[in-house]
Amino acid sequence: MEKEAVTKELNLFLGYTCNNNCWFCSEMANREKPGKSTEDVKRELANARKNRVQRITFTGGEPTIRKDIVEIVSYAHELGFEEIFIITNGRMLFYKELARKLSDAGLTHILFSLHAPEARIHDYLTRSPGSFEQTVQGIRNAVGVGNAVGVGNIIVENNTVITRKNYKSLPKLAELLIKLGVDFYEFILVNPITINSYFRGRFEEFVPRISEIHKYVHRALDIGKEKNIWCTAEGIPFCYMQGYEKNATELYMAPQRSILGPGGRYVADVNKSRRECGKIKAETCSRCRYYLLCEGIWGHYAEHYGMAEFKPVAGRYLRSSDIARGGRHA
Repeated sequence: MEKEAVTKELNLFLGYTCNNNCWFCSEMANREKPGKSTEDVKRELANARKNRVQRITFTGGEPTIRKDIVEIVSYAHELGFEEIFIITNGRMLFYKELARKLSDAGLTHILFSLHAPEARIHDYLTRSPGSFEQTVQGIRNAVGVGNAVGVGNIIVENNTVITRKNYKSLPKLAELLIKLGVDFYEFILVNPITINSYFRGRFEEFVPRISEIHKYVHRALDIGKEKNIWCTAEGIPFCYMQGYEKNATELYMAPQRSILGPGGRYVADVNKSRRECGKIKAETCSRCRYYLLCEGIWGHYAEHYGMAEFKPVAGRYLRSSDIARGGRHA
């Protein structure tokens, strides 16, 4: 019997400190802010469980550099969360013992961030020499732990930020991820808000046009489908996902998603915020069959590149129920 889909998710920021220095980090302005205490995190976890949150996602910054990360995961497990995620750059998982401890503590999913199939590109994007080798070994260690007898069934995933520096290598990266043994991989268009805010003069250096990247994304998705590995893409309007509609990440986002960061930062409805504040649609989008499904494109992208490359696709309006959807681990 297939497990019921998660409907309520909390992205819990533990702090902003990180051992990478990625060009596209959305928390760049917060790097020097202090993280939460163990007691603060446990209190927030208990409140989330009382509010019937099913999936807890630990993020940052880099969660795995905290000395109390195993204790935090264990406490989340004791509280009974159905899914416990860590989003990580993976470098600390280079140490296999940490992978084993996290699995034993009850971690159900670990989401790595490998951004290229070779060190030259990945280390440039992370601005951290040696990070490629450490992340790759971290994935190997997590996969090995997940397959071991006597420990939890940890699911290993990867998300890759699509930039102008790496989009042509996405198919090769897909092949590497499959070789490493991941259960799922995802490609996410770089958030242009970050580049526009911190590296305004380098926007076109990092943010590619959708019309440039979609064929490479499709091929990378095809590689996963050929090997029966579930994979998706996020941030790409549906007019560029024709034939790949069921591989759009947006179809699988929990209906109720919230963010809780340090210093009381709270976003109660992430999905609504994306649709109403972050994304926009062209006037012609209302004539597109994907109008009800598609969030549109990031506003900063449209400000820089315009909307001319997005053309409405003729046909009756489609709803999510019309898409023969797969599943994260189908």
